[in-house]
Amino acid sequence: MAIWMLQNMCSRQPPPLEVGELRNEIVVEAQRARDVGRFNRPDIIAATAKRFGISAAEINEYMFSDLPMERRLMLPDPIPDPHSLAIQTNLALARGLLNVASEINIELYGSTRAVVRQVHLRRLLCIAERSKSKGVQLKISGAFSLFRHTTMYGHALASILPLLLW
Repeated sequence: MAIWMLQNMCSRQPPPLEVGELRNEIVVEAQRARDVGRFNRPDIIAATAKRFGISAAEINEYMFSDLPMERRLMLPDPIPDPHSLAIQTNLALARGLLNVASEINIELYGSTRAVVRQVHLRRLLCIAERSKSKGVQLKISGAFSLFRHTTMYGHALASILPLLLW
């Protein structure tokens, strides 16, 4: 999960040239070679590379670099330290669990206004009661207690999680 989180923190580098034109030019060059009767892949790649002003090795490297999963990852700046990466990973894990919860019980102490306000703004189904230990207990219905729009409700429920860190 930490690897997944680190990949999500990274951005994907766009290709350095118009890859669609590159592939089209390779196809045109291959058709010319086929019409003459001497189809040779290294010659086609070399001719296309010469036309674009790059090397043949770069052609092979850039051929599919416009596809999302083929783009190079750029590390976030600054690179997160292990502690902050662990915190972000735990937050993502907790949000995922909240997306499939049927009921959430939160006991708050001190200033609870920000959390209650967020619950109200997100239109979550909630009951607030005073607890015996001078706090406030929130009983929030989870996404799986509803019959429709569970994903949207789960995301709204998970949005209160960062407020609970204090």
